[in-house]
Amino acid sequence: MSVSIKPIVWPSLLLAAVFFIPPTQALASFHQDIEISRVGSKLQAGFCSKSEHGCDIVGVEHLGLPPNTLPTDFATGKDIYVTDFTHYVFSGQHATDNPGFQSAAGALPGNEVVQYKALGVMEFWNPTTGAWDIAPDNVQIRLAGGLVQKTVADQSCGLFFCPPKTTFENSFTIYSGKGVSGAESLIVGRAAANGSFHSHLDWFLERTPGAANGGPAGAYLVEMSLFSDQRPTPSDPFFILFNNQLPNDRFQAAVSSRVLDPSLAEVPIPAAFFLMVSAFGLLFSWRQFPRSIL
Repeated sequence: MSVSIKPIVWPSLLLAAVFFIPPTQALASFHQDIEISRVGSKLQAGFCSKSEHGCDIVGVEHLGLPPNTLPTDFATGKDIYVTDFTHYVFSGQHATDNPGFQSAAGALPGNEVVQYKALGVMEFWNPTTGAWDIAPDNVQIRLAGGLVQKTVADQSCGLFFCPPKTTFENSFTIYSGKGVSGAESLIVGRAAANGSFHSHLDWFLERTPGAANGGPAGAYLVEMSLFSDQRPTPSDPFFILFNNQLPNDRFQAAVSSRVLDPSLAEVPIPAAFFLMVSAFGLLFSWRQFPRSIL
């Protein structure tokens, strides 16, 4: 069922007061980590909401979404974790170590080894056309910091038969419009003895060939799932959406086009509108309370 939005006529002074969003109200304060838990024989990825872990899912209105609306892909129902590339002037790199992966104590068995599996093709939201499509051939995202486990014979033990030796080496995954290359699956990290987990990998936006730093301004979307040495069945897949040098309003349009009903996403709704609606809702609710319970 499609829903259309009719224009709302506001007095000019009220319009200026309600829809003015200070430029300091930027997306940089918005932090979404991936919280890992166990559900039966699978790992589960979810939005991190624990303020003690530095997470914030309250400020989704800064993404152009209604209050209490988490970024979930409208077409597939998959969760979307939002982050942005930082442009480092001296190195020229476009990079980020967010989102992180974490869990609270007891969420996982002690020492469980968590891994990711890269999926799908990289998508790109073009600010000129306002549409999502397969990413251009000349750009890729490199995911670095994951580990590959190798088992080799240890010839230094001095015995006729030496037990195998396990080592861990750094590797990387490449997302592009052609799919996944490099290591399809790598280790994110190992849970602590108490079941807590916290790890960050490194994402780099690069131009190809030659993997030079940077890429076109726009939004980029990649997909992955999680599994572990104790739970080999992959979790439900999820998306990670990156902002690369888009101003807030354009990035809000990119996010809304994935999350909202297409008929709603066509008409951008200022974040302050949702804040105002919430305030009015609280006011009307307060007026409806019986006087005896106030």
